[in-house]
Amino acid sequence: MEMYLWHGAHWALWGNWDLLHRSTPVYSHFLPSSIARSQVQQGWPAGARWPKMTDPSGRTSPGDINNLLIWQQPHPLLFAAYERRAFPNDQGVLEKWIDVVRATADWMAVFAWWNTSTNVYDLGPPMYPVSEDTNPNATRNAAFETAYWRVGLELAIDWVEAAGEEVPGLWKDVRDKLAPIPIVNGLY
Repeated sequence: MEMYLWHGAHWALWGNWDLLHRSTPVYSHFLPSSIARSQVQQGWPAGARWPKMTDPSGRTSPGDINNLLIWQQPHPLLFAAYERRAFPNDQGVLEKWIDVVRATADWMAVFAWWNTSTNVYDLGPPMYPVSEDTNPNATRNAAFETAYWRVGLELAIDWVEAAGEEVPGLWKDVRDKLAPIPIVNGLY
């Protein structure tokens, strides 16, 4: 699931929806197991947590990094946005993705935690960033994940508004108050 974006997004960008539609239903198919992963197995109060790797049923594959990697979480929001951009007048696209969009953004919002010392929402710890080379118990607000989280929440907010539904306040609050992207020596 983590690498699906790199192996599938080009079909959207090249307009090959006949090929991409063969695989994007994986998000609807894995939605129940991703909700169970989030709320039952890991105790989060809401949302669906997308795995790094799965078996064909959607169960998380074993591995130390698998349950702490978060960069794949916004992927379905990007796929949904690409499809909506390709088919802007198709109301069925909004309906097709709405449950996945809501569950994805719900987990993103509850995963971010309010840091009373800095007055921002932080991502992690624990977490592994896309590089998978840091201490998960000390990693917080990794640059890629922080930027992608903000983009993902914005996509989800736009989606729910386009569907004519109410946007959860927590989504907006996290988007607006997410920690800034870390900069060290002028570099992200």
